[in-house]
Amino acid sequence: MASKPVPGCATFKHQGRTITVKMIDPKVGADGRINPNWRNYIYRIPMTRRGAVVDVVGTITHATYTVDGWRHPIKIITSAIFVPPIAITHIEIGDPKLIGSAEALLQGEIDLDGLPLTKIKNAAIQAGTFTAKVKSRTANKIGKLTSTARYLQIKELDQPLTDIRIGGRLDTDDEIVFNRDIEAENPRLMLPIDDPRSLEQIAKLYNEYYKIGRDALGYVSCVKYLSQQTNRPENTCQQMIAMCRKQKLLTKPTKRKRGKK
Repeated sequence: MASKPVPGCATFKHQGRTITVKMIDPKVGADGRINPNWRNYIYRIPMTRRGAVVDVVGTITHATYTVDGWRHPIKIITSAIFVPPIAITHIEIGDPKLIGSAEALLQGEIDLDGLPLTKIKNAAIQAGTFTAKVKSRTANKIGKLTSTARYLQIKELDQPLTDIRIGGRLDTDDEIVFNRDIEAENPRLMLPIDDPRSLEQIAKLYNEYYKIGRDALGYVSCVKYLSQQTNRPENTCQQMIAMCRKQKLLTKPTKRKRGKK
């Protein structure tokens, strides 16, 4: 029987590890409730049933999370300025309580290779997603409700959210917008496959695969690894590897004679 989801937590798999991202500020109760005065969140403006109390789904913008399951303990802080996307604006790696202690040596040297920041951020957004109620406005501060902004933070609204509960799911459009980075972090959504930034990412992941090692990655092929990391089809990744080699971002594979290892 599947365990009941814990409010304020989200998990994902990476390199054979189960990574758990947990919201610690604002604090989340067992029933999913947070401080009702918390004002750092964002959601789609309700445009129907104006003047009525409607249900909305949004996500916390400014929050602190712990990340468990990586090689070192991690803490991140997210924020968003005015509009989406939500971004990681602060990160701590390692346990500051152990600085200078013998126990710190047992943790080993801090290693950032393969740290899945994009997945961590997306899990944080998922962990911070909430459901709430709001009275849909008939007008905003400048008059008739004709704002071109599809999303607003609470400080810009006349009516506060009520009955905020962590838990829920963003629809596909909101998920894309809230997860999007200013620097086009996800080339699958933002950039064509022949864009230099897309090819640079493929080359980086390709080299990362051979640095980490096939056995440490669960014996998946390089093309499958690229597909998992970028959400592109495997045949597209294979095509992009060829483009990288053509542009000398990757060296051509050395040919081996049959029978030799």
